[in-house]
Amino acid sequence: MQKLKYGIYYNQQFNALMSNFNNDRSITEIVELDNLTVLKHGNEIVAINIFNPDLDIKQGFVSEDKRVYSYVQKVIENLIAVEQDVQFKIGKVLSCELILGTHLNLCQVDLGAETLQIVCGAANVRNDLLVVVATPGSYLPNGLKIGENKLHGFDSYGMLCSARELEIPFGIYNSEGIIELDNKFANKLGESFWGIHYEYNN
Repeated sequence: MQKLKYGIYYNQQFNALMSNFNNDRSITEIVELDNLTVLKHGNEIVAINIFNPDLDIKQGFVSEDKRVYSYVQKVIENLIAVEQDVQFKIGKVLSCELILGTHLNLCQVDLGAETLQIVCGAANVRNDLLVVVATPGSYLPNGLKIGENKLHGFDSYGMLCSARELEIPFGIYNSEGIIELDNKFANKLGESFWGIHYEYNN
């Protein structure tokens, strides 16, 4: 089974779970199957909408909510053989150097099994900060797919996230700049941020 990063969103208005597998592809065909709408580009499935899911869902962005993910996985297993890969990981800033002539910093971020180079413009980024990392291929709550970019000549692999960008309600984390995680996350490098966030806040 292929591991893939994809977005899962709950649309309250239509009572639908929307699973987006590749928003870079245009939709050429729509197939209706019972309570499912399958959106395709040729033979490739781009997205699947599940209407009237048998779940109590309280928020819109649920890509790494284990309960929702397991439900989606069971519903789509005969249509597309994929497994959700961890997208948003807990990391630690190992180094942070100002890129001259800009407000940007070149950061090396430890994710446990790997270190990513990420260009970050947040004023509060600094050495030893525990952060939330959107790894390349991740889907933000607004549907934006995070890629690999080059900024001011420096390669950047992912993004350090703010609470606002992740649509996390005010008051759970700091409201300005990127999220500053406390020390209870220090031994969780490389683990799913959302998995631990849901555990602590639900």
